[in-house]
Amino acid sequence: MLPLSIKIKNFMSYGEREEALDFNKFEIASLTGPNGAGKSSLLEAITWALWGKARVSDDEELVHNRQGEMEVEIEFLVNERKFRILRKRTPKSSTLRLERFEKDEFYDISEDSVRETQEKLTTEILKMPYEVFINSAFLRQGRADEFTVKSPAKRKEILGEILGLSYYEELVKIARLKLRDNQTKQQSLETLLSEYSDEAEKEKDYQAEDQKLTEEIKSTDQRREKVKEDFERSQEKQTKLLAEHEALKEKRERIKSLEEEIALNQKRLAKIEENIEKYQAVIYEDKEIEENYRKWGEHDKENKELTKKLEEQRKLENKRSEIENRINAEKRKLEVEKGQLEARIDEIKKEIKTSPELKKELEKAQTELNKLNQTEESKTGLEKKVHQLKEEIAGLKNKNEAIKEQGEDTKEKLGLIEEAESNCPLCKQSLTDKHREDVKLEIEKELENRRKKWLQNNQAIESKQKEIEKTEVEINNLRRTLLGKSAVEQKIGEVENQLKQIKEKTTALEELEKEFKKKDSQLEKQEFAPLDQEMLKKIVDQIKKVDYDPEIHQRVQGELERLQPFVERKHRLDNARENLKRYQEEKKSFEEAIKKKQDEQTKLIKQEEKTTFNLKDLNQINDLISELKDQLDKIDKSLLELREKQATLKEKIKQSQKIKEGLKKKGDELKKLKEEATNLKMLEGAFGKNGIQAMIIENAIPEIENEANLILDRMTDGQMKVELETQKAKKTGGSKESLEIKITDKLGPRAYELFSGGEAFRINFAIRIALSKLLSRRANAKLQFLVIDEGFGTQDRAGRENLIEAINSIRKDFDKILVVSHLPEVKEVFPVRIEVTKDEVGSHLELKE
Repeated sequence: MLPLSIKIKNFMSYGEREEALDFNKFEIASLTGPNGAGKSSLLEAITWALWGKARVSDDEELVHNRQGEMEVEIEFLVNERKFRILRKRTPKSSTLRLERFEKDEFYDISEDSVRETQEKLTTEILKMPYEVFINSAFLRQGRADEFTVKSPAKRKEILGEILGLSYYEELVKIARLKLRDNQTKQQSLETLLSEYSDEAEKEKDYQAEDQKLTEEIKSTDQRREKVKEDFERSQEKQTKLLAEHEALKEKRERIKSLEEEIALNQKRLAKIEENIEKYQAVIYEDKEIEENYRKWGEHDKENKELTKKLEEQRKLENKRSEIENRINAEKRKLEVEKGQLEARIDEIKKEIKTSPELKKELEKAQTELNKLNQTEESKTGLEKKVHQLKEEIAGLKNKNEAIKEQGEDTKEKLGLIEEAESNCPLCKQSLTDKHREDVKLEIEKELENRRKKWLQNNQAIESKQKEIEKTEVEINNLRRTLLGKSAVEQKIGEVENQLKQIKEKTTALEELEKEFKKKDSQLEKQEFAPLDQEMLKKIVDQIKKVDYDPEIHQRVQGELERLQPFVERKHRLDNARENLKRYQEEKKSFEEAIKKKQDEQTKLIKQEEKTTFNLKDLNQINDLISELKDQLDKIDKSLLELREKQATLKEKIKQSQKIKEGLKKKGDELKKLKEEATNLKMLEGAFGKNGIQAMIIENAIPEIENEANLILDRMTDGQMKVELETQKAKKTGGSKESLEIKITDKLGPRAYELFSGGEAFRINFAIRIALSKLLSRRANAKLQFLVIDEGFGTQDRAGRENLIEAINSIRKDFDKILVVSHLPEVKEVFPVRIEVTKDEVGSHLELKE
């Protein structure tokens, strides 16, 4: 495992701000800083990220100042493949994300849980547990003797893990599992063979019992046949008696049924005779009924004709009503239109009457507007005057500026004259006192004239300014007066518009009056709905032609009402004539049926008296059949039990025969299992601690001793030597597996505990480096990273120099070495320094080359 980079946040002494370290920038470097700055915390972050383990077991104690959340991210190489781990811890949960770098980006290869992901990381990628790492390549502060102080058995176990002996332990487990499975199968086969042997011996007993059952079944079958014959004869006799009993029962039921039928027919016959008498009484009054029914028919015909005329007249009257409604509607429409025209005419006339008043208002508004226009002209004149005055003031101000400039020039000339000595600076003539005075007087006179002119102009400006102020007051007054001009103009527009509308309406009034007269004439002369009025005349004529007389209709309906009962009596008469014949035929039919049933009844009574059936005989035969049936059921049940027992015996015989055939096969199978068990026991011993594993350790021990002694030789100038022994003598005799460390110096062999701190560290360092180099040469746990976190403080100057020399000598064996120390002479030895500092925020990392 080779680290590439690490990022730390809220881990131990490292705070909220993420700290990062790029391992690509060095091969060997010193990690320096004051005690407690966070050097060891950086190393703990590496192991916590990779294995989730650090110097304390409770992750909560690793969180910086109880921040609640911490995380470490590390990138590393294993067998030239790049991986990245992000391990987080929050108050609620812990997460582990494992990623593999492929095609320029990282891909998540985490399992479903943190535990499964950690297992994959440890066994498949790192291929070393936490204990192997800290016992070989990680010389952590206070734990350089991690390997040395462990018990011999534990040391041998760790050495086995470094050497990849866990693979052989897995083979041992597999061999044991297979052996256990083999033994289970053997035991099962042996039990089965024992049971099968006993079962095969029982076949003769099964055959004898089967023969006995066959004879018993035959005897039972014969007994069943005899009972069955008795049962069948009894059933035949029962059938005959049941038939006689059923026939007697049917005769008695028929006699009773005939008695009921005769009584019912006699009752119906009496009813028929009653109906015949009733119909004969109705037929007796047939002449009166038929005469009045004829009269009713004549009146009914007349009533229908009158009803038809009434319906026709009502249809015509409905049509007349519809036409009259349409005519009235047209009339009302004309009346409404006439009323609307009349109202419109009155409205226009009222508006026309307001025309003189509106004209007066217009004249008054126009006069007021003229005055306002004059006022606006006055305002414009005054504004022009103000503008003119302002221009004049500007001209006067310009003149005064020119006068002022000219005066300055003149003053300058005066100064030149006063300062001049020989020649006049103005005319270049010889400058005498008189000439000087003459020029000065002329200049002063010119200055006085200019001053007077400037004062005159200034007075004129002030006068014009006052006039502007006075004029602007007048302009403002006129502006206030003109504020109402727009209202006057609006008023004129409104009045003119009203007068225009009145003029237009006056023109339209003539047309409206003509239309009004037209509507009035149509109403007066009834000149509307001409088609409906013509149709109305025709309808009235048709009503007259119908010739319907309501009095006659009423008289006819009265007669119909009086004769109405004879209609019903006529129906009853017709019904009586029709039914009388039918009832007479039914009477004859019922009389014959009663006679026939009475004869049958008499005959059945005589047959009943002659029967010989005895119910006691039937009961006796029923009891006998029930008894025989019980016997048959018992025999059948017994036969079924015997046959089932025989079938079971035959199955046992068949099974015994199969067992005999399978005994040899199972015996051969057991023999093979025993041979396989012998081989598995041999493999278990070969793969075990005393087999191949012991051989590998025995072969590795010289390599570790040589490597450790080479390093000790450099650090102690050949004064110290390490020897490792894998066997230890027992007090009871013999030896046991162990890993003893023997150390020899110039004083001879001594126990490890008797060496000083500096000497002990050299021993620990040499053994740990030897283990690390051994690990780096093993394919199952390739190590490229070495950390040395203590030891320099325990060495004297010569010891430190030897230790540094030893580190440099193994430098080529590791891709990355990190040496932790706070000693100045150690810090400066290595080309790259990682400085660790700490403030109130937390620890910080800085790489210095």
